[in-house]
Amino acid sequence: MLAGVITAAPDRNAPRPPTTTGVDSCGISCKVRAALRAAILDARKDDRDLFRNQTHERAIMFHVGRRLAKAVGKWPGGWSVDLEYNRAGQE
Repeated sequence: MLAGVITAAPDRNAPRPPTTTGVDSCGISCKVRAALRAAILDARKDDRDLFRNQTHERAIMFHVGRRLAKAVGKWPGGWSVDLEYNRAGQE
């Protein structure tokens, strides 16, 4: 269910906790989560009707995926977005 994916946006102005190495220890998983969060929030802002109506979750994820693909397409290493998923957890 899509509602399980949508979370509150972090306070972008909040200070980050210091790391022991002095280097940002967020890593790629934080970068992916931040890009996904931004894509969801942009879709909610720009395509409000998707979230107001009884729109199918695949249609919503298409719009989120478009935004996410635009973001990760700029990352080094050839990142891409694959929206095919199996809700039941079976192949």
